[in-house]
Amino acid sequence: MSPPREINWRREAIFPAQAMAEACLLAPWLLMFLSPVITLSPESITTACLAVILGTLYASRVMEALRINTWVQRGLILLGILGVSAAAAQVLVLSQLPWASQDWNDTVRHPSILINLLPGGMLILLSVVWLFWRGLRMAGQPVSVIDAMLGFQLGVIVLALFAMISPAHASMVFVPVFFFSELLAVGLTRVEAVSMTRHAPAKATNRVEPEATHRPGDRPRDALRATTGTASRPARRRRSSRTARR
Repeated sequence: MSPPREINWRREAIFPAQAMAEACLLAPWLLMFLSPVITLSPESITTACLAVILGTLYASRVMEALRINTWVQRGLILLGILGVSAAAAQVLVLSQLPWASQDWNDTVRHPSILINLLPGGMLILLSVVWLFWRGLRMAGQPVSVIDAMLGFQLGVIVLALFAMISPAHASMVFVPVFFFSELLAVGLTRVEAVSMTRHAPAKATNRVEPEATHRPGDRPRDALRATTGTASRPARRRRSSRTARR
């Protein structure tokens, strides 16, 4: 039985920080587009996005650890997307309509109501797909400082675009949380990358090639001659000169 691997808590702390930053990027857009249908608090929508990203991330890692078949994993992920989308549509859209507690026959008689629900339903479906994709990408993506910095820059651009088309107070709730989470993720990623680069040369220098070893008194030049066979040439020249004198 193999011993359990040691948990790298610094690496594990990167995932919640990145997930919080991703949730702060999507939550304001959901609040803006769903505001005509339902009134939500920024904390609730951000927590829901964070839960979906982290749930997908850790579920993917568990399935990889259990070595579940790839097609089974894809099927479970698809079922998760459909289930989360249906639950979100029920809570955010369908439960707020006046006919939600009535019979579905009234809904069939008024198809215009269902047509008006299509934009909200598509928005929820696309948002859930994006959250699942981010969780899966975080689970399979190696630690990279370049990717972390690029995510920070793109996040700043997305929040700037949202601030341009929304009221000023709408984006101020998410800006401090995004900067704190993303900068924390960038800092932890940089420290983890530096730690990985420090351990890699140490392992490489511990390997000593047999050709490079020589005694402390030997010079590298003598060692090179000994390996190439050139050290015997001066001795041969001395012997030839002695025989010529005789």
